Amino acid sequence: MAHLIALIKNARRLRILQDPLLHFLILGALVFAVDQVLFTSRGDAETIIVKGDVQTELGDLFRVRNKREASAEDMKALIKGWVESEALYRVGIEQGLDRGDRKIRDLIIGDAIGVIQSGLTVPPVTTDALRTWFEARRASYEKQGLSESFETLSDKIRRDWTDETQAALLAAAIRDAAAKFNVVVEKPVE
Repeated sequence: MAHLIALIKNARRLRILQDPLLHFLILGALVFAVDQVLFTSRGDAETIIVKGDVQTELGDLFRVRNKREASAEDMKALIKGWVESEALYRVGIEQGLDRGDRKIRDLIIGDAIGVIQSGLTVPPVTTDALRTWFEARRASYEKQGLSESFETLSDKIRRDWTDETQAALLAAAIRDAAAKFNVVVEKPVE
């Protein structure tokens, strides 16, 4: 008899495991758990997270400006100001103030150029290569009133070569960045 009762209980448990409602509840809990893990850690639009690197930067700026370490009260005020600025930034983005604004576009382009430039490395150059570079541009130097010899102008020539090389590397990096996009040129609005 006890064996029959145990068999009936096991059958009931197996039926529960086959219930679609149980499957739905388990799947829902799993989706909720994944959402919490993946998306809550990033924050949401209504949450402003003041990360450690922001606090460090605020403290560093305070130290440079005031020539002393920020106190706890100073940090509290700095964080409050940063949070207010971040809130205004988000409101502006939400209202689309970043779209169509030439000044903001230029700031972002300038920042992007800075990031690209920081990753560029000018290769070393030999004296012979510098001399060849100078000879190809001698007329330009003479137009500037610089008719001295290579040896006299070598420091200026090296700076000019470095500037020209950096500009060429930057132009190539910008071309590479632009090449990643599909470009569609529409007819102008008349």
